[in-house]
Amino acid sequence: TIIEELQKKYPDYLGNIDAEKTTTEDLQKALSKVNEELVNRIIIQQQQEEIEEAAQELAEAKTARAKMELEIRKEIAELQAAATRQGLEVKIDKDLPLFNQLQQANEGGKKLDNTFKNLSLSARIKESFGEYAMLISSEMSATEDLNEMNLLRNDLLNQLGISQDEYNEKVKTNSEFGAINTQVIEE
Repeated sequence: TIIEELQKKYPDYLGNIDAEKTTTEDLQKALSKVNEELVNRIIIQQQQEEIEEAAQELAEAKTARAKMELEIRKEIAELQAAATRQGLEVKIDKDLPLFNQLQQANEGGKKLDNTFKNLSLSARIKESFGEYAMLISSEMSATEDLNEMNLLRNDLLNQLGISQDEYNEKVKTNSEFGAINTQVIEE
């Protein structure tokens, strides 16, 4: 029967319906509940996809910053080596955050003589200073976006009457909000 087919397809919602004793009204109520749950799942899945995109952007920003930090450390070491070759000391406090070390390197680069190689190194450090500041800003913005998306998801869950614990449990077991079937049952 059609009720048995629907029970196989949606056991969580229709499993407890007696195929022989169920009235059309009972079935219609059950199908309305199924439709509502499916729509809620679609809404939550869409929000989750936006969160995943925001998390991807944050991961990319962090990766770009980490790569830039490696490059900056190399440039600082090059600057210190160039200064040492000229008998100068460019003091960089390694205990400071990298941004502050970069500021010190930028100041130290001004002490070097004006050979093409030194001017190029100083220019790279100055450029790195600006790029690094932009990467930090980009990462902070991506973090704020992700946090905002999570807050929006939580508000959405509240509006749909789904508790955070219920959502977390269903995501963990992947039984409810994993890959979803977007087919809505006709009432």
